Formats: sequence, C-alpha cells, structure tokens
Amino acid sequence: MSQLHVVDGGNPEGPPVVFLHGFLSSNLQWQLNEERLGSVFRTIFVELPGHGGSAAPTSVDECAPDRVLSALDGIRVDLGIDQWAVVGQSLGGAVGIRYTLACPTSVRALVFTNSRAAFGFSRANQTVGPLRLASTAELRELPFHPVHARRFPQHLKAAMVDAADRMDLDGVAHMAANSPSWQSSDELDQLACPVLLVNGVWEKAFQPHVADARGAIADLMIVNLEGGHSINVEQPDAFNDAVVAFLSR
Repeated sequence: MSQLHVVDGGNPEGPPVVFLHGFLSSNLQWQLNEERLGSVFRTIFVELPGHGGSAAPTSVDECAPDRVLSALDGIRVDLGIDQWAVVGQSLGGAVGIRYTLACPTSVRALVFTNSRAAFGFSRANQTVGPLRLASTAELRELPFHPVHARRFPQHLKAAMVDAADRMDLDGVAHMAANSPSWQSSDELDQLACPVLLVNGVWEKAFQPHVADARGAIADLMIVNLEGGHSINVEQPDAFNDAVVAFLSR
C-alpha cells in the first residue's frame, strides 16, 4: 500500500509511543497533546491512508486491515523500535486494537479512546460505507467530519476542517468500505498487554461498550472524563495526565 506519513519527534530518549488518529482526522488530532507527551515519550504520529500527508488509497483492498497493519509494523521496524506503546483515537483506537492483536510482541501497552468502530457500531445501529461522495459538501455531511465538533478550540477546529475538506473523496470511500473489518469485539479477551481506555462519558452511544471492554480485557484500566468523542482534544490536560501515568507504570 502507499507509504503512510510519519512524524517522529518528542523525547528521543523516552519510551516510543505511536499515535493513530480517527476517521476524517489527521495528526492535528494530537496538537494539544504533543508538547506534554513529547516531553516524556518519543512520539511517532502516523496518518492513516488518505488522511493528512498519507497518499489516498486507490482501491478498497489497498487500505484493507492486513495491509494497514503490515505497513504500521513496517514503520516500527524501519525506526529500529523493538517494542512501542500504541495510542489510538476513534478509528485509530480500532486500528490500534487490531494491531496489538496481530503483533502482540511489538506492543508493550495499548491506550484507546471512544472507538465504536472497534465494536462494530452495533449499539448505535449505525454503519459506515459504502459511500459515494460527489463533493466536499457531501463529505461535510458525514457525522465524523470535524466541522461538527462542538468543543474544539476554534483555531484547531478550523485547521482540522480544512484538512478534512482536502481529502480525496474516493480515498475516503475506500477507507469507509473497510470500516466493518476493524471490529474486534469478539477478540478483546486475547489482548495480553496492559490496556487503558480513556472514556469520554458524554458520548452516550459508546457507553455500553465500556462494559463490554471491562468484561473482556483482563488487564484493563478505565479513566472516565467529562467530555465526548474526541476526549483528547476536549480534555487535553486530563488525557495527557492519564496517558503519562499509565505508560509510566
């Protein structure tokens, strides 16, 4: 598949952590977390196919989970990292879970936020794809588009909206078509590393899945924060504190 865009920064002496953003987002997702987390960890920010600086997939197969996970582990190898922690937001959380299941020896710990994609959207009776998008206006109608964010700083929201508006429409459709393939709810009991769920409690559609995760994941810590879907943006200081405390155990 096309090469994924990677930004390798933070503390070069710190433990490596890879960050995976959500659908219709980019590395801008982590702007409010980058300074604090980068003071402690080596931060590797990866953009999913068709997002940010990563090339748009030209077919559904090109961004299928096995190819994305292979590319992600290839980044780890290319950077000379034996083992890293994984932090994923929304779809990035689903990708992070699937990656941890596929490459358990590569992951020392996993952090994810509200990720209905990991649970198949079943509780909300909602699915994604296939899509046929003819314009940016139609792209903006998708509920995941950052134009709908209500609790983002205005400068960050404007930058994220602009980045989403510039995405290749066919590439978005190809990624959306793979959305059901990221579900891992039946395999969560196979996660062998420590796991942290930072839960934005205001997202009602995700809350039933918190109990699902608690019942399935053996080594799970849950931090509940007052906020919604993008809890790392809505509560950046509390999110940063939770991640630093958990990954520093």
